[in-house]
Amino acid sequence: MKVLILARHAKSTWQNAEMTDFERPLNEKGMKNAVLMGAKLNEELADKKPYIISSGACRALTTATIYAEAMGIPQEEIIQDKKIYHLGSRYMGELIEAQSKSIDTLMLVGHNPDISSFASFATGKYFENIPTSGIVYIKYDIEDWADIEFDTGELHLFDYPKKYDK
Repeated sequence: MKVLILARHAKSTWQNAEMTDFERPLNEKGMKNAVLMGAKLNEELADKKPYIISSGACRALTTATIYAEAMGIPQEEIIQDKKIYHLGSRYMGELIEAQSKSIDTLMLVGHNPDISSFASFATGKYFENIPTSGIVYIKYDIEDWADIEFDTGELHLFDYPKKYDK
């Protein structure tokens, strides 16, 4: 059994026009939502500690760091992969398939439209737009990440901050 968590970065700021898209940090709401979803991830995963690979973009890496902290994973264990930012959902699939079969729980933190596109591919369910801080938890009845195919993942959970707005 393998577990894949696809996480879209939290909400970022657009206030500094001189900053590149890659450099944009989280805004206040993004920070708050990342803390909330980190706690939800920790509850859902219980004792499973995912291997985390994040886009190197500031907003994604900050989100990954907040999630890791909530789950008791040291920040230095987060793997940064700048290609997640540039190369799309096909690259995400190749990245997942290349992971060691010794990893049982894998988390990718990235961007739309790629997170939504890959979630649709993995589960066979259409995800038009996974919102910022959205998390898709997918279970696979496989032994090796290389065995992932279209529509073979079981959607276990689709969670996002607006579910908890009062």
